[in-house]
Amino acid sequence: MKIPLIIASALLISACSHTPNPVQKKGGWFELNTAIEQIKAGDY
Repeated sequence: MKIPLIIASALLISACSHTPNPVQKKGGWFELNTAIEQIKAGDY
């Protein structure tokens, strides 16, 4: 039971430590979330 927990922890740590550089991104999570909400509402 310890091995899946160790693997999950390692994946979580690696995902959090290798976040993309904000300078390279266009938009961001706010714009992405807004676009998804507009698609759901039919306002795209």
